[in-house]
Amino acid sequence: MSQLEIIVSATSLLCTRIKWALTLKGFEDAMIVEDRRKRKSELLWKSNPVHKKVPVPLDNG
Repeated sequence: MSQLEIIVSATSLLCTRIKWALTLKGFEDAMIVEDRRKRKSELLWKSNPVHKKVPVPLDNG
């Protein structure tokens, strides 16, 4: 079974919409919150090497 996770930012308006939708559907644990004020995480660099921006969907399966 595949598991979907999404890298989101706390300050992005687009990510806010995604967070609301995931919360309404009951997928709070599927979000990985990225702090844009700090350095970008290694996971974000590996997941989106071209643009290095959020939101990024991750499919583990």
